[in-house]
Amino acid sequence: MKLLPLFTESDYPTDALLARVNAGEPIEIGGEIEQIDLNYMLARGNPYAMLIRVRGDSMSAEIRDGDWVMIDRARTPQPNDIVLANIRGGYTIKKFKPAGHRGKNGLFLVPANDIHPPRKVTDEDAFDIIGVVTSVIHSFV
Repeated sequence: MKLLPLFTESDYPTDALLARVNAGEPIEIGGEIEQIDLNYMLARGNPYAMLIRVRGDSMSAEIRDGDWVMIDRARTPQPNDIVLANIRGGYTIKKFKPAGHRGKNGLFLVPANDIHPPRKVTDEDAFDIIGVVTSVIHSFV
């Protein structure tokens, strides 16, 4: 995997309306326009942040095929975090279950989509957690 640095800010800020929109009953909104930098908003100036495009449907409950995920390579994973892991030279995004899964002991990488089986990580596996997913960019078009 080749890593390219994310810029801490860009020359292309985006306009944003500073207001909250209700996802329930419609409400009137008002607010002022401010320019935001989406690169900074996602990476928050973190030099250990990386952006990866996802392929596949194993995490489709939370992350879909084609989505982008922001990974924090400095964050220590906690149980149930979604992580980018390297296992036997391949990369995958799964939920981190260090203390077992469904009554089975051991470290597991668990997909969100039940049609894919959980992966138990054994002592024989070359295994490393690259980072923790902190944001998902999902497009509907």
